[in-house]
Amino acid sequence: MESQRSFDPEDPRALHREVSRLTTRRCVGAGATLRRGRGFTVLEVFVVVATVSTLTAIALPSYVYQLRKSARVEAQSFLMHAAARERQHLLERGRYASNLYALASPPTRLSGKYTFALKLTGGAQPTFMLTATAAGEQAKDACPTLTLDSSGAKLPDACW
Repeated sequence: MESQRSFDPEDPRALHREVSRLTTRRCVGAGATLRRGRGFTVLEVFVVVATVSTLTAIALPSYVYQLRKSARVEAQSFLMHAAARERQHLLERGRYASNLYALASPPTRLSGKYTFALKLTGGAQPTFMLTATAAGEQAKDACPTLTLDSSGAKLPDACW
């Protein structure tokens, strides 16, 4: 029987030597020595790459969809804010503002994703229509154009 060795558990080098000694000791009955792992096999790497690829293929489209949806909701929020400011302008000055950017500035996060426009119609009862048109990658969204008019009508219905 092998004599027991004592070592100081507070000494990291002694602990390392003891672990090394135990991992290189012969296995009882097996007749083989234990070896430290030298790396990954090709099969292990392939399994990891395949798993990551599969998860990415599933998760990435969902992530992109959520980003587009988030930008759409932010554009809707800006349209609602601009419409409220337009109504306030009508109450204060008796007419709608002709410049959208004089009423409110779109969030910088939407630059390159949406372009905003304001259209006024005159007459006995003036009206306005605010439009957000998707641009760039955002144009692939399910709702590339959003409109909100002075009566509160929001189009397309499915997107609001």
